[in-house]
Amino acid sequence: MRPVTSAFTSALLVATGCGALVGVDFDRVAVPGGDASADGGESGTGDDGATTTDAQLLPDGACSAQGACTGKCGKVLDACGSLVDCGGCPSGQTCGGGGANVCGTGTCIASCAGKSCGASDGCSGVCTDGVCAGQGQRCVAGVCRCGPSCAGCCQGTACVSGTDTGACGTGGAICAPCTGGATCSAGKCTGGAPTWQRETTGTTNVLYAVWGSGVGDVYAVGAQGTVLHSTGNGTWTAQDAGVTIDVAGVSGAGSASVFAATASKLLHSAGAGVWTSVSNPVAQSLSAISARGTADAFAVGGAGTILHSVAGGPWSPVTSGTSSDLYGVWTAPGGDVYAVGSLGATLHSLTGATFTTDAQITGATLSGVWGTGVGDVFAVGSGGAILHTLGNGTWTAQTSPTTNDLRAITGRGTGELYAAGDGGTVLRSTGDGTWTVISGVTTSSLFGAWEASNGEVYVVGSGGAIVHFH
Repeated sequence: MRPVTSAFTSALLVATGCGALVGVDFDRVAVPGGDASADGGESGTGDDGATTTDAQLLPDGACSAQGACTGKCGKVLDACGSLVDCGGCPSGQTCGGGGANVCGTGTCIASCAGKSCGASDGCSGVCTDGVCAGQGQRCVAGVCRCGPSCAGCCQGTACVSGTDTGACGTGGAICAPCTGGATCSAGKCTGGAPTWQRETTGTTNVLYAVWGSGVGDVYAVGAQGTVLHSTGNGTWTAQDAGVTIDVAGVSGAGSASVFAATASKLLHSAGAGVWTSVSNPVAQSLSAISARGTADAFAVGGAGTILHSVAGGPWSPVTSGTSSDLYGVWTAPGGDVYAVGSLGATLHSLTGATFTTDAQITGATLSGVWGTGVGDVFAVGSGGAILHTLGNGTWTAQTSPTTNDLRAITGRGTGELYAAGDGGTVLRSTGDGTWTVISGVTTSSLFGAWEASNGEVYVVGSGGAIVHFH
């Protein structure tokens, strides 16, 4: 909803022996008793006079790689399988001049022909695209890592079957334990009580919105042109939408007609991972998009902007009657359209052609709107605001158990709704006007939410967070 950029950090989640997930940043290594080094380690002299190096320790202290740089120069793999930089050579010597990764006055010619991943190139480097012996592994910057070719799931750098209750997964996803009495079947936790599980996304970019045509066809979008797709197996694949600016919203009229909105572009995909774009016909940035079964789509944005497209056709401005910035839009199956925005703005149209402004009851910024039908619509916003209307132009405030800003709302019928927002806030209601806090979902701020017809829920947000309730 609100453009927030986030620097990408190349990181891997590693499963420890206790089942916990630990983030490992390829660009930084842990320094026992000191700070992390951004260049992979610095050589120095220890108390015993021996040459030492900073070395990455695997979770739970599974290995120690002190001394990996003894007598070495350039980049080498330590005993933990991590790439470290042992530094250069004294004046007059070159790395590799005395043999592979050894200082000397001779010459060497770097070569990786026929060598495995991480092997020395014969001079000062390692082979970054060599062969990995482990099944399902791929070479990443000279280190064999579990990757998408893994048929099971990734436990640390190893590809395992993904069929164990304590390490369940498929398609190269990070292994996760099945809890609440669930068992692992075909790489998915089944049975037992549903739980919230964070899924691996491959990005740390902020995610702003999530939508699916069904549990096997789900999209998440976000900063810097991020578009992700999942078949519901816990694995997300990046798609190239041809843009590098933030993608603020996603919605669809089915699996073969998916829409997304950026500040200056409107995107469309027929569902095969190929996206086309058209320019925003107005100068105002777009914030959200909503589509329905007839491929009838609406997008909203700054200064009261509302755009409309029919059956994938051109986008045309619709007079909104307001100058308030609009941040949320929902299209009811029957034809009604609702839009919400700054200063408590609530707009309603019976057909999508003409909008009226409902009576204002709050000054809160409203960011999300969703309904079970034209006579049962909810909006959420800043300060934990939750509003409800029967579709008669009058909104009433519902008691909210939080003062955190709420950014998104979703549901699957009159008996179940979810709202999500800052600080990992997730609320649930059965539609009776009472909302309860669901604790422990995530600490990431959440900007988007979507619930499938079977009760599975996705929430997305900062740091590339996608948390799935199933």
